[in-house]
Amino acid sequence: MRQAIAAVAAVVAAALLVSSVDAAAPKPKLPKRWRATAVYTYTYQGDDWTAQQTVSASVVLTPVRARGWTDMYQVSSGTITYDNTQKTSDGCTQTSSGSFPASKYLLTLQLDLSRRPRASFSGSEGAAPAPTTVTITCPDGTTSQSQSGGVENPFYMLVRHTAGFPVNASLTRISGSLRTAQSGAVWNVRFSFVGKK
Repeated sequence: MRQAIAAVAAVVAAALLVSSVDAAAPKPKLPKRWRATAVYTYTYQGDDWTAQQTVSASVVLTPVRARGWTDMYQVSSGTITYDNTQKTSDGCTQTSSGSFPASKYLLTLQLDLSRRPRASFSGSEGAAPAPTTVTITCPDGTTSQSQSGGVENPFYMLVRHTAGFPVNASLTRISGSLRTAQSGAVWNVRFSFVGKK
């Protein structure tokens, strides 16, 4: 009986010790801002036309200042750069390129500060504030211009990845890559978020 009581006491003491250690462990300080970069590419190879798009982003995210919103950041500044090329069945080539400021609606970062921190994202599918100009050059030497539907958000693949992404223990880094392929089309994104405290 004494041995059983001693064993139970030892287990309880160990549990209390672990609990006190967990309680004493300080939580990591939240970053004041995140510097994020992403390079998104889309390629398509079809029987009679091809497409290639590259969109790069360099942005800064700062805390959302609103009641009820915690551990959340949104874009405060940054730049989007894009380059698109399409070759159509009639032999013409469509090109567009440029850059523009990133909107605050481009991306929102939400931290889940559980035992294993994770990050999830929300944001718009498109990045361009207005239609972009496309230059069309054809084999007969003619050149014309038209308006395109817009530019893909380079972070949007992260938004669609609803499982979220791991964050390091010090809450200073989120990085990785995603790839999707279907019917001749390939989507890729490489991304990095660095927290500044």
